Amino acid sequence: MAKYLDLRFDKLYLISQHEGDKIDLVEVLLQTDNAVMLMFHDDYETTIWKKKSDTFFEIIDELTDEQIEQYYSIFDEEVESDEEDGFIFDDETFDNMFEDTIQEE
Repeated sequence: MAKYLDLRFDKLYLISQHEGDKIDLVEVLLQTDNAVMLMFHDDYETTIWKKKSDTFFEIIDELTDEQIEQYYSIFDEEVESDEEDGFIFDDETFDNMFEDTIQEE
């Protein structure tokens, strides 16, 4: 069994929380004396606190700095593609989309 204490700050890990469970990609965002804040990278990102002493099944892999860069570059390319296709809006653009509708009511 591994402990959340074993995970280092600013690194990404492939872990399995339970035997036979799916593989999760996690990142340590913050550490206190007794706890860690983890970001679970899945279909959407989830942040959760765990006690450092809590256990989980296993650390499958610690991503290297190169692998971390590759991981983030995959999503940077997706965002750039979405922006080119007009699917990404900033807050002002989003607000302006509905401004005319609100004023008409």
